[in-house]
Amino acid sequence: MITLPQVQNSTLLNKGKIYLIRTPVNGRYGILRLYNMMVSNQLGFEWEPDEEVWVVMFNEHRSRLRILHSDLQGYDLTTRITYSGRFKVKLEKMECSPDKITREELRSLILNASC
Repeated sequence: MITLPQVQNSTLLNKGKIYLIRTPVNGRYGILRLYNMMVSNQLGFEWEPDEEVWVVMFNEHRSRLRILHSDLQGYDLTTRITYSGRFKVKLEKMECSPDKITREELRSLILNASC
């Protein structure tokens, strides 16, 4: 089991909206392609360049969790791979609007592979 260090006054996940994309996203897409998908509204939500946003995505087999984070400083991509089992989240094959999730739900996805 992965444990995240407990840091006092940490700014990790203190601000910004967190979107869970329910349609599968190709797990081989890199940071530039995912960022361009977000900027061009292909992920299904309106994005403002001056707001902090966390975008949570999965591949079709739900074995990869991708988190695209964007703020005024830039953008980054985090990947978590499960080598046994799948992330326990329901995905939709057709286009649907992304869900907003809480920081605790995101923490549960990262640590326990379930929401």
